Amino acid sequence: MKPVILCDLDGVVWLAHRPIPGSAEAVAELRAAGHRVLFVTNNSSATIAAQENALATVGIEAHGDVVTSAMAGAHVLSPGERVLICGGPGIREAVAVVGADVVSHDDVDRGARVDTVLVGFHRDFDYEIMRRAAGAVRTGARLVGVRHHGWTWRTWRRWPASCCRKTSDRIGRVTHHRLGRISPLVTRVALPHGEESDLQEFVEEVARFGDPDGA
Repeated sequence: MKPVILCDLDGVVWLAHRPIPGSAEAVAELRAAGHRVLFVTNNSSATIAAQENALATVGIEAHGDVVTSAMAGAHVLSPGERVLICGGPGIREAVAVVGADVVSHDDVDRGARVDTVLVGFHRDFDYEIMRRAAGAVRTGARLVGVRHHGWTWRTWRRWPASCCRKTSDRIGRVTHHRLGRISPLVTRVALPHGEESDLQEFVEEVARFGDPDGA
C-alpha cells in the first residue's frame, strides 16, 4: 500500500481560499498513482462540511478526507467530560462527536464544574470569555489549545484565543496542551491504524514569522 499523503490547505491548496494553480491537478495525480490524500488543517473554527465544500469549489472532492485541529483537541476528551468551549463551530462539532458535555459560559458563571477548557480560533473572543476560562483552569480544569504556531497570537492579536498560550499567560504556571496540524496527535487522528504517511507541509509562515515553540 502506498503512503497516505497528509496535505496542508493554506499555502498548499489555496491562499485564503483562492486556489493555487495546479494544486487540484496535483491532488488528482497523487490519487491516480494510488495515494490517499488527507487534508490536514489548523482551522478549528470551520466545520468538516464547510471545509469539504470549500475544497469542492476549487475542484477537489474531499468527503471523509479532512482532518482538523479541532478533531485532535476532541480526541483527548472522554464521553461525559465537562468541557468549556472557547472556540468556533468546528470545535463544537468535534466535541459532540466524542460525546463530551458542553458547559455553557452562563453555567460557569453560576459555578458549574469544568473538567477541560478547549480553546481555538473564534471571532467572538472577549475578556469575559478569557476570565471564565482562566477561572476554570485555576480551579483545576485542564487547558487544551488547538493551535500550535506561536506566530498566530502575535500576528492576529485581535483574536488572542487562537492559541491557549494567551489564556495560560493570564493564569501563570498551568499544565496545558497545544495541538496543531503537525503535532503527533493530529497525525494519530488522521491515521488511526498507524498507516505510513508522507507529510506534505509548507512552513513559509514559520520561516517568515518565527515559531518560538519550535514547529
